[in-house]
Amino acid sequence: MEIDELVGRLTDPGADGADLAAALAGSGGAAAPALLRAFRRGGPRTARLLTGLLPRLDDALLNAVAVALLTDHHPGSTAGSTPGTAHGAGAAGFETLLERIGPGLVPALQRVRADGRPPLRRRALHALAAVGGAGALSDRDRALVERLIRVKLTAERPRPLPDHWWIAVPGDRYEGVFEALGLHDRVPVTLELGLSVRRHDTHYPDLPDGSHGAVHRVFVTPELAGWRLVYAETPIAEMQWWPHDTIARISAVCGQAQFFHRDAHGDSTIWAVAVDGRVRRGYWSDATPEWTGAPLPWEEPADDSDLGELDDDAYAEEPLDPNRAATVGITTAARQLSVDPASVSADTPMRGHGWLAVTAAGVGHGPFAGALRI
Repeated sequence: MEIDELVGRLTDPGADGADLAAALAGSGGAAAPALLRAFRRGGPRTARLLTGLLPRLDDALLNAVAVALLTDHHPGSTAGSTPGTAHGAGAAGFETLLERIGPGLVPALQRVRADGRPPLRRRALHALAAVGGAGALSDRDRALVERLIRVKLTAERPRPLPDHWWIAVPGDRYEGVFEALGLHDRVPVTLELGLSVRRHDTHYPDLPDGSHGAVHRVFVTPELAGWRLVYAETPIAEMQWWPHDTIARISAVCGQAQFFHRDAHGDSTIWAVAVDGRVRRGYWSDATPEWTGAPLPWEEPADDSDLGELDDDAYAEEPLDPNRAATVGITTAARQLSVDPASVSADTPMRGHGWLAVTAAGVGHGPFAGALRI
């Protein structure tokens, strides 16, 4: 039976992975390209079946799959491409293929990393981080990554940052944010690395207390124009439902905390500032009332000319909020209150370095999969 036909049997109803692994065992490395094609072209069910098959393959075939992946499907390769497309080309295509393959390939990638040819060894390091996280790296490779981070930090310069949701705290009292948000195991990181975790910020481990739940990675930037910004893709997206509680708690230990959020469509906006444990001012487009606290000195009065002709009964039923002001956008609020991330540039004063931390003790950074930029 042809190898492609043999691999294709995996999608048959009632297919037995153990039988297929035994049948492929005699193929040497010849089945590796067919397996990678199936990973790349198959649907989610095929990918799940193939992922379950990998641990059953003999070392020779698993090694061949790893070598074929790193040779023909690494960033920049055009393997598997058709005109006008790049299934295997580019970092995005490589990352997608690695995500489909999963951690079953880690042992083979570790063998390539230890004993393979230099080009493959470099690519194996990237692949190991992508499918297994730092926990899949050897002690030597982890030390290599830490040393590279230290080198990069010496030459780091500020640059524009994401401006969809973040928290800001004063640079001279930022240490309190780790306690207020329950953050652990912080390690120094570059801006590039800290921001790249947003795509891989969640892991579901068995926790030290025996429970099972989500753990997130949180990035605290270097001090920028006197402020530290906190990026936590998933946690801050969840905090949008109780932002005032969050910043009140942080400001109690940091002196001040600010929360900024706008959704992907721009139709939900939040900005708020808390001082010494109390929310002083805020706007929340989805709340009733929308405004909290009295306008700050820098805010422009609301322009009521766009309200049109309203009769007295309408005013009586729903009187205008006396705390209304013109500033509803987070960009203007951030510029006035602290720093607008999108406006950060090489000229922005920067001090210290960023930190990466996790939201549960005893988990560490090892289990989080995903290759990160340094």
